Amino acid sequence: MTDFSIVVVGGVHGKRSVVESCCYGLTHRLRFPTEASVIYSTLKDEGMSVSFYNGNITKEQKIVKALETEKPEEILVYLHTPYIHEKQGFLKAISEHCRHLYAVLIPFFWGEKILEEFSFIEKVTSNENRLLGIHSEDTQIRYEELETERFSYGSFPIMLTKYCPYGCTFCNVRRTRLLKRRVDIVVDEIKNLYKKYGLTDFYLQDNNVTMGKKRLTRLCDLLRELGFNFAWSSDGRINEIDEETVEMLKKSRCSGLLFGVESANQEILDFIQKDITTEQVSQVAELHHVYGLPFRFSFLFGFPQDSEETYHQMMSMIKKTKPQIAGCNPVAPYPTTPLFEQMKKEGLIKKIELDYLDFGWERLPIAPTRTLSKAHVKKLINRARSRSYLRGIYLKELIKTRSIKDYPRIIRKGLFLIKGGLYS
Repeated sequence: MTDFSIVVVGGVHGKRSVVESCCYGLTHRLRFPTEASVIYSTLKDEGMSVSFYNGNITKEQKIVKALETEKPEEILVYLHTPYIHEKQGFLKAISEHCRHLYAVLIPFFWGEKILEEFSFIEKVTSNENRLLGIHSEDTQIRYEELETERFSYGSFPIMLTKYCPYGCTFCNVRRTRLLKRRVDIVVDEIKNLYKKYGLTDFYLQDNNVTMGKKRLTRLCDLLRELGFNFAWSSDGRINEIDEETVEMLKKSRCSGLLFGVESANQEILDFIQKDITTEQVSQVAELHHVYGLPFRFSFLFGFPQDSEETYHQMMSMIKKTKPQIAGCNPVAPYPTTPLFEQMKKEGLIKKIELDYLDFGWERLPIAPTRTLSKAHVKKLINRARSRSYLRGIYLKELIKTRSIKDYPRIIRKGLFLIKGGLYS
């Protein structure tokens, strides 16, 4: 009998699931489940017998059969919440082969409702470390036990920190205590992944890699000492960037950070408690251009105040600041967030009409703004996406792609952007 099993629930509609606290949804690409791998490795370090199943690789029937043989005491599943109904049969089947079934909901919402509706799930959480009473700060991921060779293309994700202490009103992990993995362990993992699997491109999964200058300096110093060619990227915050930081990032082989700008309208930034200004956004962009360090911006569109005017403000900011990529996604106001409550109060969201699937990316946005219909919000988002890529970014991505198997994916994305943006 196995003590514990971890199951990453796979995707739907022919796509793979991405179940990380800061990145979730469906994708065509196979992505290494770094957060689940940290938990697996922590439990193993504590002497438990643990099995690991990735539903993006192994068929559900095979996982159920294996668990029937193992009969683990506990199973922890990582689940993309909007598709819980689609995965109900699979979850029920694996629950019959353990004493306790827990679910990490990504994103986390409607926890009590899920426990009532799916009685075979004993507990739900957004913080598996707290649920299991374990600490992962000193854990080194056991890559050799996790089919790492299957994830040898693209930017390889390594969890650096998890959660976020900031208070953005749209975020379902707002004001949560950071889980910080030791930077020396993470750098050792980069070294070992290069030696064993030949990996040279890494995404350090961290909502705010720039938070804490001392920790970031330590990270950059260790990365500079590595004696091989590689590149790394991560996510940062606009209000934590200065010239010293940009120079330090550049020297440590950083290929660029992603900054969640969210909006080019100061009223909206204040409304969502982003704690940044549009002036800071311009200053950060200028610093990156001076040092020749690429950067990416991400925007959200569909806040209550969003309009044709705020759309043009966003496009003007993109044109002025010239990020390498400027992504635009629909606002997803998850239940329990202050933004959800505000939009419900204004009558923009009618909770009684909502289902789990309404929070899946293909159905977003879930609500209109004060001046735009849902259809118009979606049209402007598609237009923003196409104009960003067609500035040359899409073509650069196609040109730099080394694997021919990635071409269909990139071409599909280009056709989608052209159709959705230029002709909508």
